Amino acid sequence: MMMKSVSVAVSLLIASPGDPDLEWPQWRGPGGSGVSEAAGLPERWSASENILWKVDLPGRGVSGPVVANGRIYITASSGSKGDRLH
Repeated sequence: MMMKSVSVAVSLLIASPGDPDLEWPQWRGPGGSGVSEAAGLPERWSASENILWKVDLPGRGVSGPVVANGRIYITASSGSKGDRLH
């Protein structure tokens, strides 16, 4: 099933622009460990809980979000072979 939307937790959007301790600059985060040093992060998500915004993607979500300089970057793929990247 193709994912048509992506939800990002409030905690990712609270990151101050340029604060290296709160950024998630690559897949699995700083150092590639998948562990955040931030405190007070949500432990649960649902369609209405701990979600600040959602965005429709033009195809399937194929990556984890990257948070840098107060912005969130996400990728998607579409096309009959999933070979068109967005």
